[in-house]
Amino acid sequence: AVVLMWNATSLKYELFQELRAESSASDVEFFEVTNLDGRLYSYLAVANLRGGIGVYVWDAARSMFAMHHAVPAVSLPYNVTSGCICRCSQPDACGACFGALFTYFPQCPPGQAGCQYTDLVLSPRKLKHFTVAQTGEHFLAVANYNSVGSTCTDVFSMVYRWNGDAPRSSRQGEAVWGYGFEAFQALDTHGALDVDFVAVESAGAATRNMLFVANFAEGGPGSVAMVWEHVPYLYNHLLQARAGRFELRQSIPAQGVSAVHPFRVGDDGYFLAVANRQTAPFTGDIAVYSVSPQLLKWNGTMFELYQTLEFASIPDETSYFPDPPPAPNVSAVPGPPTWTSLSNLAGATSFTYFQDVDGEHYLLVAQSFCDPLTNRSACSSIVSQPQSTILQWDTTEKIFTEMLAWADTLYEEVHGEPVHPEIRRYHQAALRMPMGRALRFAAATVGDEVLLVSSSADKGAVAIRFVFNTAPGFGGAFTLAADSSHRFLYTASEKEQAVAVIELAPSLDSLGNPVSIFEHVQSLSQLPLQGRVDAVPQGLQGVRSVSVEEVDCTGYIVDSGMMGPGSVGGG
Repeated sequence: AVVLMWNATSLKYELFQELRAESSASDVEFFEVTNLDGRLYSYLAVANLRGGIGVYVWDAARSMFAMHHAVPAVSLPYNVTSGCICRCSQPDACGACFGALFTYFPQCPPGQAGCQYTDLVLSPRKLKHFTVAQTGEHFLAVANYNSVGSTCTDVFSMVYRWNGDAPRSSRQGEAVWGYGFEAFQALDTHGALDVDFVAVESAGAATRNMLFVANFAEGGPGSVAMVWEHVPYLYNHLLQARAGRFELRQSIPAQGVSAVHPFRVGDDGYFLAVANRQTAPFTGDIAVYSVSPQLLKWNGTMFELYQTLEFASIPDETSYFPDPPPAPNVSAVPGPPTWTSLSNLAGATSFTYFQDVDGEHYLLVAQSFCDPLTNRSACSSIVSQPQSTILQWDTTEKIFTEMLAWADTLYEEVHGEPVHPEIRRYHQAALRMPMGRALRFAAATVGDEVLLVSSSADKGAVAIRFVFNTAPGFGGAFTLAADSSHRFLYTASEKEQAVAVIELAPSLDSLGNPVSIFEHVQSLSQLPLQGRVDAVPQGLQGVRSVSVEEVDCTGYIVDSGMMGPGSVGGG
């Protein structure tokens, strides 16, 4: 695992530290805890595919993360031959088995091998740190997919609780406050790939602390998304005390669910995105990924289906990155796209909810073909991958949809009033990103921009600036001119102190759908033009008209009232 740091000068992430002990990291989780000494400490938990979770603490004196402790293994009832959970509901359970709440020890018949308490090495796939505000406790939930060295995915996932009451001796022999994570509860799961948490708040009601687990199983209809709720002071069998525990509240049927992602959209409520990924294990036919993810909404007592995300996808058939796929061949008149798009968001791997600096709500869907646990060489037969998708929240219809040209904040800045519902969908466009075998995304706000960082099985880690290009020269335009072919149009805007050029040609979105009959070519701003200072010595301040003159190449004739009589031209 590596730690990258943002360089404000180069505007890039750069290598800061290598955690060499974590050579097979599957997930990392940053969190902060105020320990008994009253100081705030920063930690980094790292999950290792080969088993184990390492917790590092920020060492300010050495400006690095130093090893704090390894999360301890827990002995639980397993079949030592198969590496699977021993449940008391199984007819041959004996020796030790796991019941609904407690562990039982039925005797085994003579000659029958039974189950026993053992601390199997498990393969963690996802970590989630969270706090329960009512009790002040810090927890770490771990989604375990299988036992290392076994194909059995019927294994416990774990919840650990932070013990901040005692110091621990570091590897350097120093006393470090915060003893670390200790086992709190075992969750009966089946091939868990993801875990997440949200505290649901509502007026006049107690906060509900919800923990979510995505049970991928082997991929297919046996998959389920679990919703657990933390209940304080219930008897905890593992701790043998009234320490509280998580109670299973809801099991949501799914199809090869690879991720669960709860989030809140302002005053519109709490939602749970369920990444239905595939209908069956992948054996070479990508048709198994033709299933749509779903969005559920909290109704006060449970999560219920709210929206099926049935949007088209497009394969990334480029041979290199990050250039987008080639544009389709089109004429000057908008027509259907020449590429073939998929009928849905195929192969959803994970979700990321984020807001931009204007407060707009977005949902990013990572997509990929080939099972998420398969290595790169085993996926070489798949030529193309579906592009990942960004959807935007429509505040009028209260659903996620394709990207909107008129967001609320932008429209109010331009027109001084909320966007009208009837024009909200004008120039709506699909936004897709060729990220290869995208597994996850993270959103980070740096200054006044949002960075989207992807984790891709074949492209590595890629950071993308989430910005919208603007085209000055159209606001309050005084005049409009065209060349002799009527292919290019020119506008002059005194308000924006700019000249803009547009072409009569279809503007297409990521799916090849026409968005506009015009394509923006260039905008010349008020500032002196680079390399053209002699031609436009005072920029474009006060520009009110524009005309076109046919010379060896298309030229601009700019008439500015601030520049005295005559025109300034260029070719």
